Amino acid sequence: VRVITNPNEFYRELLNKVKNAPHCICLSSLYLGTRKLEKDLVMAMSNRAAICKDLRVHWLLGYTRGSHGDFNSRKMLQPLISRHPDTFTVSLCHTPDLRGILKWIMPQCWNETIGLQHMSFTCLMTHLLYLGPM
Repeated sequence: VRVITNPNEFYRELLNKVKNAPHCICLSSLYLGTRKLEKDLVMAMSNRAAICKDLRVHWLLGYTRGSHGDFNSRKMLQPLISRHPDTFTVSLCHTPDLRGILKWIMPQCWNETIGLQHMSFTCLMTHLLYLGPM
């Protein structure tokens, strides 16, 4: 077990593991950011998929947070799905607590707080990265 103490170190480790993933990458997170680190991660996954034809990537995101704003997690990952439809799948988890009138009247910046469950796991065959409280 190795403790990673900051986001840059986490992304360096994640990029290294993605670049060498043999067959499978599974990720679970509330959302994917839209800055340089996240763009580098998406590019690394695309490059790895072009090299490793057996690669399969599955990403589980929170629907409300992953859909927040005009440029969001879904838009970040859409090119991967379009370029590699047999390799990449994205699932969006939507809470049953946010339905009906509540969903309609709740501002987008607040609706992600309803039924929130934040998990961040990354599994790359024999490696597991966990981001969160210990």
